Amino acid sequence: YEVWLQSAGRPPAATDALFTPSATGSASVDVPGPLRGVRAVIVTPEPLGGSTSPTAPAALSLRVPGAGRGS
Repeated sequence: YEVWLQSAGRPPAATDALFTPSATGSASVDVPGPLRGVRAVIVTPEPLGGSTSPTAPAALSLRVPGAGRGS
């Protein structure tokens, strides 16, 4: 899985946050960098090593509160 940061009017930006869930399906990952201007944090299943753009639909998409208000 790979974490992406979505800003307004832009395609999701790749991060270096890659992870593999455990056999029980649990996982944790840090969201890298500041979230200023980020509207959503997206997680997609990706090949090992990650991708330069999402290759699958989002498994998780979280709206970032305050996006677009200079937070």
